[in-house]
Amino acid sequence: MPSSYTLLDALLAYILNDLQPQQAERREAPSTKERIRLVLQAIGEATKRLVILVDDAQVLLEQDGELSLGWQHFLGEVIEHSHQATFVDEPLSPPVGPLGQKA
Repeated sequence: MPSSYTLLDALLAYILNDLQPQQAERREAPSTKERIRLVLQAIGEATKRLVILVDDAQVLLEQDGELSLGWQHFLGEVIEHSHQATFVDEPLSPPVGPLGQKA
């Protein structure tokens, strides 16, 4: 399973590549802190409705059950900045069998 930092980096890269494809052309990869800043800028400037779904968000937790410092920083910045994006945290659901009975 990828680390929570790897998942954060992947999410940041996905958002940047989708909203600002010219960022993918950069020769050097910016630091995580810089990518967070770029993502916040991109979602703040987005003119279309933006929904970011984090499925099975429990994988973002460290071994001790806490969010990593990177995720804490990112989510804190998302809360503090003005934007029209909606973030959805989807917890892992138990499997459902026929007629809605839990498997």
